[in-house]
Amino acid sequence: MRGELPLNKRLRKILGGVSLMAGLFSSTVVYAQTNLYELTTKAGYSVNQQDTPKSSVVIDADSGQILWEENAQEKRDPASLSKLMSAYLVFEAIQQGKLSVDATITATQMHQNMSQLWELSNTTIIAGQEYSIRELLLMTLMSSSNVASMMLAEKISQGDWETFVSQMNQKAADFGMNNTRFADPSGATFDSYTTVMSVPTNLQHKGNISTARDLAILSYRLLSDYPSVLDYTKHVSITVGQQTSFPETLQATNYSLEGALYGVSGVDGLKTGSSPEAGYNYIATAKRENLRVIEVILGVSQFENENGKYIRHYFGNALLEHIFQTYEKRELVAAGTYAVGDSEVAIGQSVEGVVEKNVQTTFSLEHNQLTIYPSYDNIFGKKPHIISVVNLTEQRAHEERLQQEQRIKIITFVALSILGVVIVVMIFKKKRK
Repeated sequence: MRGELPLNKRLRKILGGVSLMAGLFSSTVVYAQTNLYELTTKAGYSVNQQDTPKSSVVIDADSGQILWEENAQEKRDPASLSKLMSAYLVFEAIQQGKLSVDATITATQMHQNMSQLWELSNTTIIAGQEYSIRELLLMTLMSSSNVASMMLAEKISQGDWETFVSQMNQKAADFGMNNTRFADPSGATFDSYTTVMSVPTNLQHKGNISTARDLAILSYRLLSDYPSVLDYTKHVSITVGQQTSFPETLQATNYSLEGALYGVSGVDGLKTGSSPEAGYNYIATAKRENLRVIEVILGVSQFENENGKYIRHYFGNALLEHIFQTYEKRELVAAGTYAVGDSEVAIGQSVEGVVEKNVQTTFSLEHNQLTIYPSYDNIFGKKPHIISVVNLTEQRAHEERLQQEQRIKIITFVALSILGVVIVVMIFKKKRK
């Protein structure tokens, strides 16, 4: 790799590797070339244009690189997608040793009454029965159980709803979810529970607000910090409450899971949500080979259209297939030494990233930094498109200068020493005369 090839061949070699490096940091403008309705119809799904999601985003689950985006900053009701933040706080409490997945909560009459609120998505909870944290997480994430998420929030906050909501908002702020505000743990407003519990005054008449981008950040953090969440979201069906008198088989509301009604290869999470204000929402995560992505789709159809719970998966599936057909993750440049213009540079370790297949990019070298063009935002608003390299040409020149300076010092020292000896001898001879 070092000077073995003619310069033009070495440059082609570099361009072949470096030209792909932009994919590590950027997305391409796929979303500017088409729209989700067109993608979905081309994929063979029969959908109405008025049912098209109001906003959407897809990111690389490892880097946050944006692979697709439409109206992703639009503020919308996340509905039951809010439960992902509640789940994050549960996993955090488990990690901190404050809670165990095997710990149990004894259901109260209030919990049973919550589970019977017909207008909310729920699972069966019976007063006096014990439910483990693991089971309540399964109910929350698989079947979008409002009562289960409320029981978990109540456990963590010791019944202080305001404290739990404050924790949700603090975590959102920590994550950089700047357009998100939580007012309840489940996505169903506290007003929904006024017939079964006392609701704090300052939590009444408020709903949750977020964006597709912010929810992608939340999903990114959940998967990065607690990948075991997939052990709860990957099931199409599972039975809980077997230790109680009322076992229940949960059915996933995510119909895109492998083996589900509209199953797609690689999908193993994450969450659905719906409300009169939101329409139908959906967050998916899928992995094929070494590429995992997170997809957020908000505002499919109208809540009154019960088929919206299926239609969101038509759009989601079409978009996932498009992303996997368009992108791949691979080694973009190997560690080694390369010729760039008149310089020889060293890259310390290989760089892997997500790139659009057959993408062509450009680069420049300045101040020992390799800059990749074009650059695009990732989900955190950064544009990390610069790689520091070691400029071996400059390094060798610097070492040569140091060696030359050292040689000059030695020669000067020797010359001065000889001169000194000559002077001493001359003085000695003069005195003898």
